[in-house]
Amino acid sequence: MTQAITQTLNNIQFSHQYVKAKNTSNSKTLLLYPTWAGITDFEREIAQRMSHMGWNVWIIDVFGGGTDLSDLEKRSDAMSRLLSNYEELRNTLRNFAKFALEQDAHSDTVSVMGYCLGGLCAIQSTLWVEDVTRGVSLHGLLNFPKTPASVENASLLILNGASDPMVPIEDIERTRAYLNTMNIDWTFVDLGHAMHSFAIPDAQSPERGVAYHASADQKSWNYLVGFLNTEK
Repeated sequence: MTQAITQTLNNIQFSHQYVKAKNTSNSKTLLLYPTWAGITDFEREIAQRMSHMGWNVWIIDVFGGGTDLSDLEKRSDAMSRLLSNYEELRNTLRNFAKFALEQDAHSDTVSVMGYCLGGLCAIQSTLWVEDVTRGVSLHGLLNFPKTPASVENASLLILNGASDPMVPIEDIERTRAYLNTMNIDWTFVDLGHAMHSFAIPDAQSPERGVAYHASADQKSWNYLVGFLNTEK
Protein backbone atom coordinates (compact mmCIF):
# COMPACT_ATOMS: atom_id res chain seq x y z
CA MET A 1 0.00 0.00 0.00
CA THR A 2 1.28 3.46 -0.92
CA GLN A 3 0.86 6.23 1.64
CA ALA A 4 1.01 9.95 0.81
CA ILE A 5 3.25 11.91 3.20
CA THR A 6 3.84 15.64 2.86
CA GLN A 7 6.93 17.62 3.79
CA THR A 8 7.21 21.41 3.82
CA LEU A 9 10.52 23.09 2.95
CA ASN A 10 10.91 26.84 2.44
CA ASN A 11 7.12 27.20 2.25
CA ILE A 12 6.91 24.60 -0.53
CA GLN A 13 4.91 21.43 0.05
CA PHE A 14 6.43 18.21 -1.27
CA SER A 15 4.04 15.27 -1.66
CA HIS A 16 6.09 12.09 -1.25
CA GLN A 17 4.74 8.56 -1.46
CA TYR A 18 5.76 5.90 1.06
CA VAL A 19 5.72 2.12 0.68
CA LYS A 20 6.46 0.18 3.85
CA ALA A 21 8.74 -2.87 3.70
CA LYS A 22 6.94 -6.17 3.50
CA ASN A 23 9.66 -7.74 5.66
CA THR A 24 9.70 -5.47 8.70
CA SER A 25 12.15 -7.54 10.74
CA ASN A 26 15.15 -6.10 8.90
CA SER A 27 13.81 -3.13 6.97
CA LYS A 28 16.00 -0.41 5.47
CA THR A 29 15.35 3.07 4.09
CA LEU A 30 15.49 3.79 0.35
CA LEU A 31 14.80 7.08 -1.43
CA LEU A 32 13.56 6.67 -5.01
CA TYR A 33 13.93 9.74 -7.24
CA PRO A 34 11.63 9.79 -10.30
CA THR A 35 12.12 10.97 -13.86
CA TRP A 36 11.24 14.48 -14.99
CA ALA A 37 7.64 13.25 -15.33
CA GLY A 38 7.35 13.13 -11.55
CA ILE A 39 5.83 10.26 -9.56
CA THR A 40 4.04 7.82 -11.86
CA ASP A 41 2.89 4.20 -11.87
CA PHE A 42 6.41 3.27 -12.99
CA GLU A 43 7.97 4.52 -9.75
CA ARG A 44 5.17 2.99 -7.68
CA GLU A 45 5.84 -0.40 -9.29
CA ILE A 46 9.57 -0.14 -8.57
CA ALA A 47 8.79 0.82 -4.96
CA GLN A 48 6.59 -2.25 -4.53
CA ARG A 49 9.32 -4.50 -5.89
CA MET A 50 11.90 -3.01 -3.53
CA SER A 51 9.52 -3.23 -0.55
CA HIS A 52 9.36 -7.01 -1.04
CA MET A 53 13.14 -7.02 -0.54
CA GLY A 54 12.88 -5.34 2.85
CA TRP A 55 13.09 -1.66 1.90
CA ASN A 56 10.93 1.15 3.25
CA VAL A 57 10.70 3.17 0.04
CA TRP A 58 10.16 6.89 -0.19
CA ILE A 59 9.19 8.00 -3.71
CA ILE A 60 10.38 11.57 -3.59
CA ASP A 61 8.46 14.51 -5.02
CA VAL A 62 11.52 16.42 -6.24
CA PHE A 63 9.59 19.39 -7.67
CA GLY A 64 7.01 20.13 -4.98
CA GLY A 65 4.23 22.67 -5.03
CA GLY A 66 1.99 20.63 -7.30
CA THR A 67 4.23 21.40 -10.29
CA ASP A 68 2.50 20.95 -13.66
CA LEU A 69 4.35 18.18 -15.54
CA SER A 70 1.64 17.47 -18.10
CA ASP A 71 3.77 17.93 -21.24
CA LEU A 72 7.40 17.90 -22.37
CA GLU A 73 7.78 21.68 -22.31
CA LYS A 74 6.49 21.96 -18.75
CA ARG A 75 8.76 19.10 -17.63
CA SER A 76 11.76 20.74 -19.27
CA ASP A 77 10.98 24.05 -17.54
CA ALA A 78 10.55 22.35 -14.17
CA MET A 79 13.81 20.44 -14.54
CA SER A 80 15.67 23.60 -15.59
CA ARG A 81 14.45 25.40 -12.47
CA LEU A 82 15.45 22.47 -10.26
CA LEU A 83 18.96 22.33 -11.72
CA SER A 84 19.54 26.07 -11.85
CA ASN A 85 21.07 26.10 -8.35
CA TYR A 86 22.99 22.98 -7.32
CA GLU A 87 23.73 24.25 -3.83
CA GLU A 88 20.01 24.64 -3.22
CA LEU A 89 19.32 21.23 -4.78
CA ARG A 90 21.84 19.53 -2.51
CA ASN A 91 20.36 21.18 0.58
CA THR A 92 16.93 19.97 -0.50
CA LEU A 93 18.26 16.44 -0.98
CA ARG A 94 19.75 16.57 2.53
CA ASN A 95 16.38 17.55 3.91
CA PHE A 96 14.65 14.72 2.06
CA ALA A 97 17.04 12.19 3.63
CA LYS A 98 16.72 13.73 7.09
CA PHE A 99 12.93 13.67 6.86
CA ALA A 100 12.87 10.01 5.79
CA LEU A 101 15.17 9.01 8.66
CA GLU A 102 13.00 10.84 11.17
CA GLN A 103 10.02 8.78 10.01
CA ASP A 104 11.95 5.48 9.73
CA ALA A 105 13.34 5.71 13.24
CA HIS A 106 14.92 2.23 13.09
CA SER A 107 17.32 3.31 10.31
CA ASP A 108 20.44 5.44 10.68
CA THR A 109 21.46 5.55 7.01
CA VAL A 110 19.74 5.87 3.64
CA SER A 111 20.27 4.34 0.21
CA VAL A 112 19.09 6.16 -2.91
CA MET A 113 18.24 5.32 -6.50
CA GLY A 114 16.78 7.19 -9.43
CA TYR A 115 15.98 7.24 -13.13
CA CYS A 116 16.99 9.95 -15.65
CA LEU A 117 16.67 13.23 -13.71
CA GLY A 118 16.27 11.03 -10.64
CA GLY A 119 19.57 9.35 -11.50
CA LEU A 120 21.30 12.72 -11.33
CA CYS A 121 19.62 13.35 -7.96
CA ALA A 122 20.82 9.95 -6.75
CA ILE A 123 24.40 10.85 -7.73
CA GLN A 124 24.18 14.21 -5.99
CA SER A 125 22.73 12.60 -2.86
CA THR A 126 25.50 10.01 -2.74
CA LEU A 127 28.21 12.66 -3.10
CA TRP A 128 26.73 15.39 -0.91
CA VAL A 129 24.37 13.91 1.70
CA GLU A 130 26.14 12.51 4.75
CA ASP A 131 23.28 10.14 5.66
CA VAL A 132 23.47 8.36 2.28
CA THR A 133 25.77 5.34 2.05
CA ARG A 134 24.76 3.83 -1.31
CA GLY A 135 23.38 5.28 -4.51
CA VAL A 136 22.34 3.96 -7.91
CA SER A 137 21.78 6.05 -11.04
CA LEU A 138 19.94 4.50 -14.00
CA HIS A 139 20.32 6.42 -17.29
CA GLY A 140 21.01 9.49 -15.17
CA LEU A 141 22.27 12.79 -16.52
CA LEU A 142 25.98 13.48 -15.91
CA ASN A 143 26.24 17.18 -16.81
CA PHE A 144 26.43 18.37 -13.19
CA PRO A 145 29.10 20.71 -11.75
CA LYS A 146 32.22 18.75 -10.82
CA THR A 147 32.93 20.62 -7.59
CA PRO A 148 34.70 18.82 -4.71
CA ALA A 149 32.13 16.71 -2.85
CA SER A 150 31.69 16.57 0.91
CA VAL A 151 31.09 12.85 1.45
CA GLU A 152 33.62 10.04 1.84
CA ASN A 153 33.28 6.26 1.98
CA ALA A 154 29.96 6.14 0.12
CA SER A 155 29.32 3.68 -2.72
CA LEU A 156 27.98 4.76 -6.11
CA LEU A 157 26.78 2.69 -9.07
CA ILE A 158 26.12 4.43 -12.38
CA LEU A 159 24.22 2.38 -14.99
CA ASN A 160 24.45 4.14 -18.33
CA GLY A 161 23.07 3.46 -21.79
CA ALA A 162 26.01 3.26 -24.18
CA SER A 163 23.87 4.81 -26.94
CA ASP A 164 22.30 7.54 -24.80
CA PRO A 165 22.58 10.84 -26.75
CA MET A 166 21.83 12.80 -23.55
CA VAL A 167 25.04 11.52 -21.98
CA PRO A 168 27.87 12.38 -24.40
CA ILE A 169 31.29 10.79 -24.06
CA GLU A 170 32.70 14.09 -22.76
CA ASP A 171 30.33 13.94 -19.76
CA ILE A 172 31.32 10.32 -19.12
CA GLU A 173 35.03 11.07 -19.21
CA ARG A 174 34.67 14.11 -16.96
CA THR A 175 32.53 12.15 -14.50
CA ARG A 176 34.99 9.26 -14.27
CA ALA A 177 37.91 11.63 -13.73
CA TYR A 178 35.92 13.54 -11.13
CA LEU A 179 34.95 10.42 -9.18
CA ASN A 180 38.57 9.27 -9.19
CA THR A 181 39.52 12.37 -7.18
CA MET A 182 37.32 11.28 -4.27
CA ASN A 183 37.50 8.65 -1.56
CA ILE A 184 34.37 6.78 -2.61
CA ASP A 185 33.71 3.34 -4.05
CA TRP A 186 32.33 3.88 -7.54
CA THR A 187 31.35 1.67 -10.47
CA PHE A 188 30.38 2.80 -13.96
CA VAL A 189 28.59 0.35 -16.27
CA ASP A 190 27.86 0.98 -19.95
CA LEU A 191 24.96 -1.13 -21.26
CA GLY A 192 25.45 -1.82 -24.96
CA HIS A 193 23.01 -0.41 -27.54
CA ALA A 194 20.82 1.10 -24.80
CA MET A 195 19.41 4.60 -25.28
CA HIS A 196 18.08 7.02 -22.71
CA SER A 197 15.25 5.65 -20.50
CA PHE A 198 16.28 2.08 -21.29
CA ALA A 199 14.57 0.79 -18.10
CA ILE A 200 11.20 2.48 -18.65
CA PRO A 201 8.77 0.27 -20.60
CA ASP A 202 6.72 3.18 -21.96
CA ALA A 203 9.77 4.90 -23.48
CA GLN A 204 9.22 4.56 -27.24
CA SER A 205 10.78 7.57 -29.00
CA PRO A 206 13.99 6.30 -30.62
CA GLU A 207 14.00 9.33 -32.94
CA ARG A 208 14.76 11.38 -29.78
CA GLY A 209 17.23 8.81 -28.44
CA VAL A 210 14.70 7.56 -25.88
CA ALA A 211 13.73 3.89 -25.98
CA TYR A 212 13.07 0.93 -23.71
CA HIS A 213 15.65 -1.86 -23.99
CA ALA A 214 14.53 -5.12 -22.38
CA SER A 215 17.98 -6.66 -22.04
CA ALA A 216 19.49 -3.50 -20.54
CA ASP A 217 16.51 -3.21 -18.20
CA GLN A 218 17.03 -6.74 -16.86
CA LYS A 219 20.79 -6.38 -16.57
CA SER A 220 20.51 -3.03 -14.81
CA TRP A 221 17.97 -4.47 -12.36
CA ASN A 222 20.33 -7.31 -11.52
CA TYR A 223 23.18 -4.85 -10.97
CA LEU A 224 20.97 -2.62 -8.82
CA VAL A 225 19.62 -5.38 -6.58
CA GLY A 226 23.02 -6.94 -6.06
CA PHE A 227 24.57 -3.57 -5.26
CA LEU A 228 21.93 -2.34 -2.83
CA ASN A 229 21.57 -5.65 -1.02
CA THR A 230 25.31 -6.22 -0.46
CA GLU A 231 26.54 -5.25 2.98
CA LYS A 232 29.32 -2.67 3.05
